[in-house]
Amino acid sequence: MDVSAPDGIVEGTSGGDLIDDEYTGDPEGDMVDNNDAILPGAAPNDDYIIAGDGNDTVYAGQGDDSVEGGNGNDLIFGEGGNDTLEGDAGNDTIYGDNDPAGGPAADPVSETVDWSHFQTDCGEVKDQTVDLGETKVHFDFQSQDAGAKATLTTAAQYTEAGENFDSCSALQLYGAGGDCGDGVSPTSTTVLTFSSDNSDYTGEVQGLSFRINDLDRSDSSDDHVDIVTLSAVDADGNPVDITIDPEGNQTVTDNGDGTYTITGGDQDTGYLNQDDKIGSVKVTINDPTAKLTIAYSNGGDTDQAISITDMTYDTCPVEDDPGEPGDDSIMGGLGDDVLYGQQGEDTLEGGEGSDSLDGGEGNDTLDGGADADTVYGGDDRDLFIVGSSEDGIGDTLDGGEGGDDYDTLDLQGAGPLRVHSTVTDYDPVSGVSTYAGTVDFLDGSGNVTGTLEFSNMEDVIPCFTPGTLIATPRGEVPAETLREGDKVLTRDNGIQVVRWAGRAEMSRERLMHAPHLKPVLIRKGSLGNDLPERDMMVSPNHRMLVANDKTALYFEEHEVLVAAKHLVANQGVDTVETLGTSYLHFMFDRHEVLLANGSWTESFQPGDQTLGGMGNSQRQEIFEIFPDLQTAKGRDAYHAARKTLKKHEANVLLMS
Repeated sequence: MDVSAPDGIVEGTSGGDLIDDEYTGDPEGDMVDNNDAILPGAAPNDDYIIAGDGNDTVYAGQGDDSVEGGNGNDLIFGEGGNDTLEGDAGNDTIYGDNDPAGGPAADPVSETVDWSHFQTDCGEVKDQTVDLGETKVHFDFQSQDAGAKATLTTAAQYTEAGENFDSCSALQLYGAGGDCGDGVSPTSTTVLTFSSDNSDYTGEVQGLSFRINDLDRSDSSDDHVDIVTLSAVDADGNPVDITIDPEGNQTVTDNGDGTYTITGGDQDTGYLNQDDKIGSVKVTINDPTAKLTIAYSNGGDTDQAISITDMTYDTCPVEDDPGEPGDDSIMGGLGDDVLYGQQGEDTLEGGEGSDSLDGGEGNDTLDGGADADTVYGGDDRDLFIVGSSEDGIGDTLDGGEGGDDYDTLDLQGAGPLRVHSTVTDYDPVSGVSTYAGTVDFLDGSGNVTGTLEFSNMEDVIPCFTPGTLIATPRGEVPAETLREGDKVLTRDNGIQVVRWAGRAEMSRERLMHAPHLKPVLIRKGSLGNDLPERDMMVSPNHRMLVANDKTALYFEEHEVLVAAKHLVANQGVDTVETLGTSYLHFMFDRHEVLLANGSWTESFQPGDQTLGGMGNSQRQEIFEIFPDLQTAKGRDAYHAARKTLKKHEANVLLMS
């Protein structure tokens, strides 16, 4: 059969697929975690998964994976690595890391210790190992009395409706009278040890259940007392709890050492049959069990036996080990999605629909997107982005309180608004206040168009820093000297007039409590071709122009914009500590690319993430100059001068 060569993409079908490390439905033979990733910049297990249509379940496994859910209500687990996960259409649920339920490698399988499968030697059951399917059981019979033996019987057994025990199959343990002369010591000890050759299962069993029948005590004319002591341990040798339910008046004793003793009751009826209810005891062991021990004693002077019915159980799957959690990018897309960042510094974008976002642990960035969303930051220092008033209306944002807590609400590009807040907590040591309140979104006339509720927020945020030289018709001038009306050289439209200039002060205290806002130092020559010509320091969200053959190859654009924080992996680009700085912004009639310290970079773009640090007064200044920006249509028209790379796209560019 002619099979196409792998193309580096694990593809699902048009139906509901389970895509994990055992999925073999890709037409080119690509698999998850198969050391076969071949896309540019990919490590061997950095998989690219396109699930396609249908309600799919995807376990991306180890590596820095990219997953596209496609149409349908998908369930996606990024598992180990720094993953990029996109739900696309449908009501999707996406976890950045592992399945919180544990993610077993296989489903449990129900099996039976069927005594009819055991071999006999001269009518007796001797030591042997029997394959039961996914599990093997080793049978070990130890006789402590010359007359003790284990045999098989097809005599009718007591069972109840719903029990999957064969009513005509049992192991019979026979004990001679007197038990070595003391009437108490074990006649025999039977040990069942479970194991598995299948790597998907631990070898332990769970939900082990069976009956002991004909467990009784005779009258004085037939002196015998059945005594059974049970114990069970897990794979580590730890005792496992046993539940014992007698049908008659047998006595059950928990000995406190992991063993349980059952003593036949005084029925005064002589011998019982194996199908008599009053002689039956139900045994259940719910927890994982590796070994079961049955010690049988006959505490009287005459011979007697008990019967052990078939045993039922479920196998114990091995818990999946997908690797260490990472810093994930999770995009819900269309539909009402549920996104969990879990551990790591994650970026969650809800997209369209009424989404639920939970950042989990780590310093996360969360953007609910369109429609009414519920967004919870979880532990540590989280950044909440509201891209527009339309995005924010109906949202409920909670910064969370755990970990190294300092949460920031960024009302970027949200148009005219009014914030009502109260202090809900204050730390006198750090001087940090925590706020809760309401954001009113306003139209051009000051009327409220909708609201947003927030709580547990410690800050609401602020592109160039002073000293950066900007190319103008009169030469290079410091960025901090530019004012409204000054002329600047641009890459696309020649000489353009500065329409607005702004400044945001970043104190040492503010940077200490919001380290994600620390400036990025781009050293001389670190961008290639001896650029920039001098060291330059910019805000983390300020975007630099990158233009080379790789950008055209990977993104079908010769020139792209990359945020400074996404260039930190590049040699010579680092986030730096500072006692404080100022971020400078200036705008033109359109988003422009201009020359700073010899490198092409962007001007301020309304709606860019850095807008959030501005107060209402600066925002109103911009709206007076650019009134169209008060509407979503107007902001959309002020589009970016170049394609902007996301974090995972920038990583591909820098690593290749």
